[in-house]
Amino acid sequence: RYNMNWYRSDTFKKDHDGLHVLFAGCSNTEGVGQDIEKTWSHLLYTELSKDYKLSGYFNIGKGGYGWQKIISATMNYINEYGKPDVLFINHPNLIRDYYWVPSQNSWIFTQKLPYEKAHAGKKNWNNVRENDQDEEIDFYRWPTLDDIRNYFPGWAVAWFTFLEYCRALGIKVLWTTWDYQEGTNIKNMDIFKDTFFENQNIYPQWIEEKRLGGKVIDGDLNARDGHPGYLVHLKWTEEFIKAIKDKGILNEFYKKYS
Repeated sequence: RYNMNWYRSDTFKKDHDGLHVLFAGCSNTEGVGQDIEKTWSHLLYTELSKDYKLSGYFNIGKGGYGWQKIISATMNYINEYGKPDVLFINHPNLIRDYYWVPSQNSWIFTQKLPYEKAHAGKKNWNNVRENDQDEEIDFYRWPTLDDIRNYFPGWAVAWFTFLEYCRALGIKVLWTTWDYQEGTNIKNMDIFKDTFFENQNIYPQWIEEKRLGGKVIDGDLNARDGHPGYLVHLKWTEEFIKAIKDKGILNEFYKKYS
């Protein structure tokens, strides 16, 4: 179900009767490869609907989105449809960026930090995508630790500025990342402690609670295309619910929208 703006969402609107909640992120928020009802954003929406009157299911998650596109999509949404009361974000891995392709005289967005051919290692042809024809840039090799260390401060400043923008508008923000290793680095930064929580991956004991004897069924761990499966989305949902309660994100809205 995609709306007229090509987001997997209810139709966007300017007038809201109820708590206005917005979900943002990448393919894991769009729910690529997964039934919409089994994605973390829709599962969280369903859970919140039990205690709050929500104005609809509004999701601007899109496959391939990095933090830059999450910011621009959120700002475009706000400019067109007004600010949400609450913004929930499942942040992707950090190094997704724009790079310049001289032959096309344009910028292109990729999910990996690109390398010049002269400095790149052997291309991993197993990861080649059909439309990746340009030979000037090699973005198949994974970034190095030094790349991430150099990239992290710039991202942190930009992301903190975006969160301050939301705060200035009176938007409550709660976010995490499905990149579990990066989550530890972010958790250790005091500037994000009011809005960020560290996501936890599924583990055998938890699976046994959800599936008798720990016997997973098709689609539990991996979606049709290899994206995270239903149980992973369910765990993310539970982590969001716990963080909502721990941080009191929705406390001020309870009387108005319950």
